[in-house]
Amino acid sequence: MYNESAITLGKIQVEFECLFGNKKRRLKPHLTTQELTGELLRMCNRDELSFECFQYLEKYLITEER
Repeated sequence: MYNESAITLGKIQVEFECLFGNKKRRLKPHLTTQELTGELLRMCNRDELSFECFQYLEKYLITEER
């Protein structure tokens, strides 16, 4: 179970960075933090990740930069 969650976290991280860019270079700079968070939440819900996993990804992919 733990390994499956780790693999899914990595998959979502790569997908998010491909769609929206990494923290240093946003491909869609016009998106707000709220919109980016909503997209990330949608991805986590789709893959049935826990809220704790979402919070980890949110901090790593979105909020640490801003």
